[in-house]
Amino acid sequence: MRKFLFIFIFLFNIILQTFATHNRAGEITYRHISELTYEITIVTYCYTISAADRGSLEIDWGDNTSSVIYRVEKVSLPDNYVKNTYVGLHTYSGTGIFQIVMIDFNRNPPILLNEPIDKAAINEIFIHNPSAYDPDGDSLSYELTTCLGANGEEIENYSLPETSNSFYVDAVTGDLIWDTPIEVGIYNVAILIKEWRFGVPIGSIVRDMQIEVYETKNHPPEIRDIKEICVEAGDLIKFEVFAKDIDNQSITLRATGGVFQLNDESVEYFEEVQGIAEVRDTFRWLTNCSHVRSNFYQVTFKATDNDPGIKLSDIENVMIKVIAPAPKNLIIEGKNNSIEIEWDKSICDKAIGYKIYRRYGFYGFVGDSCENGVPEYTDYELIKTVNGLENTDFIDNNDGNGLIQGYLYCYMITAFFQDGAESYASEEICTELVRGIPLITNVSIRNTSKTRGSIYMAWSKSKEFDTLQYPGPYDYIIKRSEGIWGGNLQEIAINDGINDTIFIDTMLNTKDYPYSYSIEFYNKKTNERPRTLIGIPQIASSVYLKINSRDNENWLKMEKNVPWLNEKYFVYMEKENGDFDSISFTDSIIFVDKNLPNGKEFCYKVKSFGHYQLENIIDPIENFSQINCGTPIDTFPPCPPELDVYSFCDTLYNFYFIQ
Repeated sequence: MRKFLFIFIFLFNIILQTFATHNRAGEITYRHISELTYEITIVTYCYTISAADRGSLEIDWGDNTSSVIYRVEKVSLPDNYVKNTYVGLHTYSGTGIFQIVMIDFNRNPPILLNEPIDKAAINEIFIHNPSAYDPDGDSLSYELTTCLGANGEEIENYSLPETSNSFYVDAVTGDLIWDTPIEVGIYNVAILIKEWRFGVPIGSIVRDMQIEVYETKNHPPEIRDIKEICVEAGDLIKFEVFAKDIDNQSITLRATGGVFQLNDESVEYFEEVQGIAEVRDTFRWLTNCSHVRSNFYQVTFKATDNDPGIKLSDIENVMIKVIAPAPKNLIIEGKNNSIEIEWDKSICDKAIGYKIYRRYGFYGFVGDSCENGVPEYTDYELIKTVNGLENTDFIDNNDGNGLIQGYLYCYMITAFFQDGAESYASEEICTELVRGIPLITNVSIRNTSKTRGSIYMAWSKSKEFDTLQYPGPYDYIIKRSEGIWGGNLQEIAINDGINDTIFIDTMLNTKDYPYSYSIEFYNKKTNERPRTLIGIPQIASSVYLKINSRDNENWLKMEKNVPWLNEKYFVYMEKENGDFDSISFTDSIIFVDKNLPNGKEFCYKVKSFGHYQLENIIDPIENFSQINCGTPIDTFPPCPPELDVYSFCDTLYNFYFIQ
């Protein structure tokens, strides 16, 4: 009888996501050597910016034994990744199903810095904060949970303490707030503290505590509110902490938080200070780049009175964020269809790369002190992430497709860090492309017809191109396609000479179709050089007017694909004499003509009104759509009739049908 060894391979990627941020992927494979001996190979793909570099791994063989296997190969990959290969042999004592597991732990649990010894008083707000600190800089969240009893099991029928108003824990600061106790006693509560990394929960701990509630005439001290603070790395944080006691008792003020665990002498030690009725002290922290992280630091100040009976406390949390300085000295240079960008290396050597944001047109962004990165409301788009502290240049060519002429291109750059932190945004800097290609300004319908439609085309004269490389002579090739996207551009004409920038396209079905065009600018073929395309041409379409008729309304929609910005659309309606008169304008591509009689046809055309964000280009740019008509129609069904039924119950009759 043959015996088989069954091996169940654990889902390795889940282990990676949960416990090790330097590991990004991996797998476990095996090879049968002889009898009950197997060779196990572990491959991991690691992010090298992390300090973790494993020359060996511990593996659990699934038979209550484990051992260390060693790395046999390390291969560098693009974008700061490395492939590690580990190989080991294991001989099982018998057949069975075994689960092979390698867990690469890479986390430290939160540390609770405040003792759970606070007392509460009837009709006084009680606050406790565990002052949790995560050594890895992971995010922490807080929530109430059920207390545990014997054998670690949840207490059956557990309920929160009674309150005159509310009993909750602040999910961000960790403040446990009881507003307010109403009965003397000893109460058990539990706070679940979850640890998060890149939005994924990676661990949790529970503070299970007792709160003793007393009846007393004492009142807790009060600490003056302190707003959250955001500073640039390198700045000095300095603020006063003040507490008072209305009972004029002695107050002890102390502070806890992760900033006191940094061990770099950047924080001036906040000594425990005392005072009668009032107490104050100054918090000082000289920040530097090592303090940059994506999450806030939390400093918890606690003021406790010295009542001989029941000592009461107040808590004040100060959220502090240290943000890396913005990249400095941006330099950009526009080319014919690309823009070159350079900047200085971040002064924070923990930065692992840069994020490049782009926008069409200047915004004038000035963020507040807590606004790092580039906010979405600016309409800036992240176009590139550059890995590596030393990589401080980038060519924006629209992913190889070339940038389009006619826009003012603006950029901001940030540095980013391993934990997801982002620096302040750089200054906003803008440029336009060198105008080496013609800019289309007009694709305007002159005549609406199924067979004799015509379109007026115009473009700017090409200039600012390299005349040494392209000495001429020149011509323009006009290409056309049905539809607004230029999906099937075909050559239809050639304008000879650099100054010939107008074309009338005729014999078109402008009633049923929009048309799009491109203008290609060429250095013509000569005996010395071949015919050469100068730059990447634009595509611009006519405005195509669609109408959807409804009850007493015509809905007009303007479809177009143009490289300039259309700000408004002027709507014209045909009068009885055949002329068109302007009836309204809109800054939307939708216009609703209301209060129209059903059954009557109305005809419209639209004039777009726009511009390029450039100087020395025709402004405004105006183009007409085709003429289109719509007839409002009642599309709503009539209301059902109301039926009233009466029964004459006082007098009953028998009815007979006599044939």
